[in-house]
Amino acid sequence: MMGCSDAISGGAYLDAGGKKYLLSGTIARPGFVDGNALGDLWNQGDTDVLVEWQDAADRLCPDGA
Repeated sequence: MMGCSDAISGGAYLDAGGKKYLLSGTIARPGFVDGNALGDLWNQGDTDVLVEWQDAADRLCPDGA
């Protein structure tokens, strides 16, 4: 499940089993997210998935930085 939250300055996050992973935007409240999904995808080198997730995050939270 993806969501958009003011807690991360309007960025998008992925909620996976109760853990929240940042997709875009910035973290404004310490501890809100458990990790950075976009960074993890980048590190794995899967550019197709990376672009897909970034596009989804941008559509969900267009104001996310």
